[in-house]
Formats: sequence, structure tokens, C-alpha cells
Amino acid sequence: MIKETRNEANPLPYEEIPLPARRSGAVKLNRNVAFLMLLMVCLASIHNQSLPSGQTVLTAVQQTVDSDWDETLGQITFVDQLIPDTLSVFFAQPASQRLSLPCAGSIAHSWSQDAPYVSYVPQNKAALAMADGEVMNISHGADDLLTLRIRHDSGLESVYYHLEEVFCREGDIVKCGDTIATICPGENLVVDVRQDGLSIDPAGFISGAT
Repeated sequence: MIKETRNEANPLPYEEIPLPARRSGAVKLNRNVAFLMLLMVCLASIHNQSLPSGQTVLTAVQQTVDSDWDETLGQITFVDQLIPDTLSVFFAQPASQRLSLPCAGSIAHSWSQDAPYVSYVPQNKAALAMADGEVMNISHGADDLLTLRIRHDSGLESVYYHLEEVFCREGDIVKCGDTIATICPGENLVVDVRQDGLSIDPAGFISGAT
């Protein structure tokens, strides 16, 4: 059975999977360059619009700010006029990720800063995919049990520990609710949810968490 306490020699009840590599400075630079190019396209689109004689792109932008800015909706109005409809899709905010329970059962240990994982007492052996995603890694964890890592469409990752058998391979696409593995008899299912490589409390993402 899982020990729900931590100590300095063995801080977690499972073998840690290395976190993804941090993004390099070159990646950040490329993103900045892409943003500047997008801004230039926006300015070019303004330039191509019919402007009154003697009016420049900058004066047109300034007049837009002066005429449309107000306390509540001015900023939104200005951005809507500045960015063409064909480019506004790049500024859409990603939908928040919703996760389902990784198994049928009850929570034995809730996530905390000192012990950043959730463990479940399963009612059966089925481990379920918490959301659509891609299988990134399958490895042997503590006591030679299997560990499974899935990257979801939103960028969240879920890591399953104490598995007896895994029904998917690296690179496979899984759907929310799929039976992806069996839990080792006599073990709790341990799950670690990560965002940007850091373990997070999944309670706010999980539907039906108890």
C-alpha cells in the first residue's frame, strides 16, 4: 500500500519522471520575432485602407484611439478595428481544460504543496484517461510497477503510477474515459497533474472530484 507521508530520503511515494526541458532563449526570441511580424502585417492592413488625403497610418491610429476610447469598451473597440478579422484568431484565448476522474473510487490523499500528488482507492482495476491526449512515455516506476504519462490537448499532463498493465503505446492518441491501463492489485492509483512541467492541484480541473 502507498505510504501517504513524506520524508527527506523518500519525499514522494513514487519514482519521479524528469520534467520537460525548459524553453531555450532561442525559442523565446522566435516567438518575439513572430509577434513583431504579425504587428507589421496589422499595420500594413491599415495602410492599405483608404485614408483621407494627407493622413498617415500613425495619425489614423491616433484618431481611432481618440474617438473610440472610453472607460469600459474603448480598448476592445480599438483592438477590433486594428486587427483584421482574418488575424483575430491568433489572439483567441485557449479554452480551459476539464479533466475526468482517472478511476472509479475515492480519494485517499489530496494534493498539497508538501505532497504534490493525488491517490485513489480504486473500486476496480481500470485506469481511465482524464482527457484526450497523446501517450508520451511508459516506464517502470517503484517496485517495477508501470508509470504512464499523457500530454493533453491544452498542454496539461497527467502521470499515472502503480500500474500493472498498460494498453497503449508511446505516440498513441487516447480519448477521455478510455481504459488505458490496469491498476496493480493492492495498490492505490497515484496521479500527478502537471502544467508547464510543474505539479498542480487538479481539483479545479476535475469534474466529479470528491
